[in-house]
Amino acid sequence: MTSVALVFVSGISNSNEESVLTPVQLMWINLFQDTLAALALATDPPTRRVLDRKPEPRMAPLITVTMWKTIIVQSIYQTAVTLILYFAGSHIFSYSTEEISTLVFNTYVWMQIFNMYKYVIFFLRLFFLANPRHSCRQYDDTFNIFEGVFRNWLFMSVSSMMIGLQIMIIFVGGQAFHVVPLTGPQWAISLVLGLLTLGVGALTRCLPNWSFSWPLHH
Repeated sequence: MTSVALVFVSGISNSNEESVLTPVQLMWINLFQDTLAALALATDPPTRRVLDRKPEPRMAPLITVTMWKTIIVQSIYQTAVTLILYFAGSHIFSYSTEEISTLVFNTYVWMQIFNMYKYVIFFLRLFFLANPRHSCRQYDDTFNIFEGVFRNWLFMSVSSMMIGLQIMIIFVGGQAFHVVPLTGPQWAISLVLGLLTLGVGALTRCLPNWSFSWPLHH
């Protein structure tokens, strides 16, 4: 949702009709969002706490109110941050166009990396709807998003690979990914804005579900 909005808005606002995210960058984003993240999350072992959860009704929706709540709030936050960086970054930080484009790309990727620890993945709901042994990357209102994460070596391996590849892309991706090396402060901006997705997720859990129940009735 965020990537579509970012590509669309940046594309129509650019004089050359070029999006801030290049096709190669979008391929990398889709690779780790759809494939690597799915592999890591699907192999996450269950915890003993799930035995206390009541079974899901047979006709329960695949996308729950909690999922809608997370999707909507995270999309608003990520879209707002990336668009502000794209349109106002050069004025706020006095960076060049290439640096701003790289900063937007790097920030967006780190948002997804941090968000992987708590973000709702549709297929998890589908796979584990009839089985209480669902993944420990929580899709309920649990605050402990790191519960049991260090028991899953595959999750840690995939996460480390995604982080390592993203760092490599920024430093040596160059012409292939249309990026430039970032400075220390620019890396700090990317990481802090990415890390804030966890804070946004925690605040989202405090919001009442009834205020986000409208998508289930439309």
